Amino acid sequence: MKKIFTLAIGAMLAGCAWASETESCTPTVALNCQENKEKATETVTTHMQSNQETDNTWERNNFVSFNYGEQTLKLVDNLEKQKSDYAVGLTWIPGHIKFHEKPLGNVLMLGLDIGLDLSFAQYTTNEEKKKYRIGGSSNDKIEYLKLLQGEAGLAIGPCMKIAPLAPIGQGWQYLRLLTYWHMTPSASAIASSEFEHASVAFNFFNKFGFGLAYKVISIGYEYRFGEAKYKDIVKDYEEDNHSDQEAEKIKLKTTSNRVFLRLNF
Repeated sequence: MKKIFTLAIGAMLAGCAWASETESCTPTVALNCQENKEKATETVTTHMQSNQETDNTWERNNFVSFNYGEQTLKLVDNLEKQKSDYAVGLTWIPGHIKFHEKPLGNVLMLGLDIGLDLSFAQYTTNEEKKKYRIGGSSNDKIEYLKLLQGEAGLAIGPCMKIAPLAPIGQGWQYLRLLTYWHMTPSASAIASSEFEHASVAFNFFNKFGFGLAYKVISIGYEYRFGEAKYKDIVKDYEEDNHSDQEAEKIKLKTTSNRVFLRLNF
């Protein structure tokens, strides 16, 4: 009987000790659970925000591009060519068609650009236009014939954008590599600087370019080329100056090497 009573007392004391320990540990366990829950929620939220930021890098597909560089006019099948004094261009792409809604692997997007393309260049030829003396100088100053060339046309073609650092996040998802090929069927004109002589033609240009973009700014390089038949403006000018030469149409190839600054929106 005494042994049974002793065992009962021991069981009661052990139960009280276990209850006391459980009671003292329960708040700690609950606090740890709350902290883990908050951390998990924060991680999920951060991941969702990161994905949203990454998706936003693909939204700026429309742009205005300002181009500057050197342009060359060359007689087809002839080494004779004329380099420009300067050449400028403007490309406006208000329309863009995505080939797929979401980026492939979250790093690659393919699409189609549709917009307008404008170009202008000035050349100084070797054709003497005027001679005159400055003050008492014995040297003649020669003014040479200048030619102007301009195009206006449609720009349409595929483009590719790559965001290789998108998985890293922390702002690197906005860094993109870009490349494109635009076909630009254009109305093209070459004229003398006073517009006394001019020739208009249809010219089908092609443009290839690549660059680097970060958010709203892109910089890069573009190569442009096309060929068409124009009236020989220089001979046309000589004809007006009592030359026996007759103006005729000649096939000219236009090539441009240009850098660009692009505003993405």
